[in-house]
Amino acid sequence: MPSGARSFLTKHPRAEWAIPAAFCLILLAQMLFSVRQMSQHADEATHLYAGYRVLKCSDYAFGREHPPLAKMIAAAPLLWSNIPMDCSQREVGDDEEEQATRWLYSRPDWWPLLMRARMASSLTAVALCMGVWMASRRMFGRMTAVVATTVLVFEPNVLAHGALLLNNILLAALFLLTVFCFYLWTEQRSTPLLLANGLCLGLALLTKHSAAMLVFMLIGLAVGDAWLETSNNQERARRVLRNFGALALMLVIAAATIWGGYGMRYSQARRRASDSISEEQLAALHSPVDRVLKEARIAHLLPQQYVDGLIQVRGLVNDAGYGNKLLDQYYATAPWFFFPLTMTVKFTLGFLAMLAMGAAGLIVLGQERRKEIVFLLVPALLYFIASLNVPRFGGIWHLFPMISFLLIAAVAGCVLIARRYRWAGLALGCLLALHVISSLRSYPNYLSYANEAWGGPGSLYNHLPWTDLDQTFWQVRHYMEQHPNTPCWLDSNWLVPADKYGVPCTQMGHRWDDTLPTRMKGIVFLSSSWLEVDSRPGNALEPFSAVRPKTLLGGSAMVVYEGEFETHVLAARALEYKVWRQLKSGDRPGALESSEEAMRIASETSGAHHAYGAALVLNGFPVKGIAEHVTALRLADANPNLWKEASNIRIDLKFLAKKFDVPLPQELQ
Repeated sequence: MPSGARSFLTKHPRAEWAIPAAFCLILLAQMLFSVRQMSQHADEATHLYAGYRVLKCSDYAFGREHPPLAKMIAAAPLLWSNIPMDCSQREVGDDEEEQATRWLYSRPDWWPLLMRARMASSLTAVALCMGVWMASRRMFGRMTAVVATTVLVFEPNVLAHGALLLNNILLAALFLLTVFCFYLWTEQRSTPLLLANGLCLGLALLTKHSAAMLVFMLIGLAVGDAWLETSNNQERARRVLRNFGALALMLVIAAATIWGGYGMRYSQARRRASDSISEEQLAALHSPVDRVLKEARIAHLLPQQYVDGLIQVRGLVNDAGYGNKLLDQYYATAPWFFFPLTMTVKFTLGFLAMLAMGAAGLIVLGQERRKEIVFLLVPALLYFIASLNVPRFGGIWHLFPMISFLLIAAVAGCVLIARRYRWAGLALGCLLALHVISSLRSYPNYLSYANEAWGGPGSLYNHLPWTDLDQTFWQVRHYMEQHPNTPCWLDSNWLVPADKYGVPCTQMGHRWDDTLPTRMKGIVFLSSSWLEVDSRPGNALEPFSAVRPKTLLGGSAMVVYEGEFETHVLAARALEYKVWRQLKSGDRPGALESSEEAMRIASETSGAHHAYGAALVLNGFPVKGIAEHVTALRLADANPNLWKEASNIRIDLKFLAKKFDVPLPQELQ
């Protein structure tokens, strides 16, 4: 920083706040200009509806797998317009995503509402920006704060999620603020800091259940602080006890914050069967953590919806789903290297180089700022280690709570080296410029960001899953405006209705009812996220796996094909989805008719036999229906890519065989 500017800031310290304010404006501008070009993210409607139900109806059961704070922030602008909300109790078994999407898109002003909510959510990114500035400024000085905040405001993954109606950026901000408050408390040990620390911890727990990891981080930091401050064992023991006592008070304050966030209610005033976890579900939980949660539920230590949501999300995290493609290979569960690989792909090359350069600097800096380094690296490492054991594929957003800690620590190390060696200062400037340029080049497709070593945004879907999160419908509309009167289809298992964005294509996927042709001639838009799952041999999108796409939209979120394609399996899959919807609605004769048509089109597929078998059973032909399940299972077992389908069919088959007392072949028992 120029000496004149340094002198001015020394004389006028309050003027220094103009620096983080300018950074926040730069961050907001980038986020809001990019997000207005994005269609609704797959989870936004559910989060917005859930938050508005909390504010209008005090209904905490909807979307309980995530606590309500981030959702309430997003929904707050809707209160000014007094958007109508039916607070009557929904029926058991209602699909939450479907109900939320129907509510949002039933309004003519759905897009202004969504953008208003996104503007409110963008304030959580401002909180993260201010947190990075304050923590790095207090721990390492002004220069580190300037560089670290510059890295943050041009971090493409933060720009991608900062204005979306999600909870990951807010969680990252509260992770940092909670640890930073604890750091300040160990320095000053004042009551206001103790209260602020408990409040930040409570707000983090009100944002996402994974914030429970903060408790273990604070325990580790409480011990680390005592170990670093003195070499006397007795004094260390006294300091640890004092830290633990303060941490206990913080937990009490955090619990009170959670109760306040849930309106001081243990459960809903008007209960419905779907509000709580059944006794059968609770009895099936046996892990030590689950037993603790069950005891907390019995003792009413926390609101019921909070504990039930935590139990529910643990089940979702431990369910591997259908597996995913990773580096051209399919995995049933996320391998241990999934998140390390994700970091090497999704971080800019400039930031990755800063991490390496900063690590060298920290070795030297560790002798001067041991405590600061411990308070940054312990949370980051604990969170990273925990992420290695998650079996479900996710995305870079799951690592957001650790990014700010890594960022500040790395920049602190880089600045130290830059101050000691002139060449290092030039190197740091080049790396910072590389980081900024790489980020700006990906505008506005930040969700598809991949660094240049991996081919950039246009190649992301070849390396990592979940590139498309439904963000490209405006781009699809623009593409079709350039190809008028051309038949087109759009495959996406997300629920967002493409016609609301002016897309004239037939939507495909398990949410949609349209009948599909056995051969498609025209333009086919495929979500790259679902293409990775459904293009495996034996799946509905296999015909597209060997075809070179015409172009890519949204980075590589939407894959575009033009030409004529054999799609009889895709047409049969559409009928299979229709069968399951008809059975759910009670239209059993219609389901049988649809399943027979699916069998006529693609009798070689396990899905057609499975749907046909279910329709037969529910139409009064259990023996014949079970035989179709047996055929479906044998077909699925013969294809290793259909292991998840085989698992589902096997569960259904065993249930039906037991219910109707029908013996199964020996190899299937």
